[in-house]
Amino acid sequence: MSRKRQVLAASYLNNGGFMYAFPNVHNPLTGTQESGMTLRDYFAAMALTHFAGKNIDWTPEIEENIAKGAYQIADAMMRARDL
Repeated sequence: MSRKRQVLAASYLNNGGFMYAFPNVHNPLTGTQESGMTLRDYFAAMALTHFAGKNIDWTPEIEENIAKGAYQIADAMMRARDL
């Protein structure tokens, strides 16, 4: 196995698979097309960056509410694209 292929394989295994912001990406390890992160997921992830570095007392309930809120913001962004 080539060094490049070894690095790609290690990255794939250590990161839970290839995760791209847009679906239908070519996987260089298998030569197949794979679905990745949807645009809605990408928008939700970007909404979560607001909370990075904030001094929040994280509890499961707060995490759940923030995650739901991130998807509400993502849904609003998706609707705004259709205007």
